[in-house]
Amino acid sequence: MWLELINQLQLDEQKYRLGFYRSEFFGANAFALPHGQIVVTDELILKLTQYDDALRAVLLHEIGHVEHSHSVKIAAQTAGTTVALAIVFGDLQGIVDFALGVGTTIMQQQFSQGMERQADDYALQSLLKLGYQPEHFATALEIISQGTIDDSHPWSKYLSTHPQVKSRIEKARNYKQQH
Repeated sequence: MWLELINQLQLDEQKYRLGFYRSEFFGANAFALPHGQIVVTDELILKLTQYDDALRAVLLHEIGHVEHSHSVKIAAQTAGTTVALAIVFGDLQGIVDFALGVGTTIMQQQFSQGMERQADDYALQSLLKLGYQPEHFATALEIISQGTIDDSHPWSKYLSTHPQVKSRIEKARNYKQQH
């Protein structure tokens, strides 16, 4: 499935690599590294064993992160924010570090949510391009999030790195080719 996706999207087989990781900490998850390595946890594979098209949708989402250079952008933003705050606030420690850390975290989470939406769009567009339904991405999100995410808390939209799951599922279900 992996090589088929890479070839269908005409991506460089040397750049894109798939790896598997066993971790109780990460749970059912996948993530992309800047150089094209996509890492999928064993728990994600187990949850999606009966849902090949949903797994394909998750892989496309992670490829979207690499294609849009999200890891590089986050690193640059973090470095830039740190330098700017150091210039503005000088060498203040303690309370300022704490306050700035919280503010920086919230800014990065919002920045990351935009990247997640962009990776979602890449996955949805690619699913259609390859002859699959965007519904498969909704299925993946439903299965992965079962019993793990509480979107109802008012702060969840500010502290989460991902947009709220319910809105992502709804978007996938209603997604039409954008031209």
